[in-house]
Amino acid sequence: MPVSLGEATSQGTTALFVFEATWGHAYTLVDATKSTQTRFYVLGHLATETEDGLCRVTTSAARHGWGPLLYDIAMAHTTDRGLALCSDRITVSSGAYRVWEYYLGRRTDVEALECPRNARHTRDKTDPVLNHAFKLRIQPEAFAEMVDLGEELLKRLGKTKGDVVVAGGRYFETRRPVY
Repeated sequence: MPVSLGEATSQGTTALFVFEATWGHAYTLVDATKSTQTRFYVLGHLATETEDGLCRVTTSAARHGWGPLLYDIAMAHTTDRGLALCSDRITVSSGAYRVWEYYLGRRTDVEALECPRNARHTRDKTDPVLNHAFKLRIQPEAFAEMVDLGEELLKRLGKTKGDVVVAGGRYFETRRPVY
């Protein structure tokens, strides 16, 4: 069962880190109560690259139930920057495909836009799911509580956002939550 934004913020334990780099953005969710000075307890990690006027998801991995919220966060942040979020143009896991399919067919708060022709490098150019980009009609301020908790966690642990991005990348590679 997917974790909702309301559940994540009401628990007061989910920290969100948004890392901006020259290549794009990284989004990492961490359980603040299970993280220590030597380890982050990663709930999920998603990275994007900006290309052809779109933000393309390049990597994503999440503990059971946290993936859809992570995609919502990335999509809201991308939409706020005037862009749309799309799948990787070549490789999409079956779990990620189901998230994109759900956005296309069932989310009334999501706007689906056909990808520009120059951005259509998917393995199946006729697949409507993979050839759409998406905007979420929710402002990123909805995630402000989780971002604030993340900042507090970094101060308490004496860590940086870079440390979190490294932990998120390791989570993507191994699917182990603790780094």
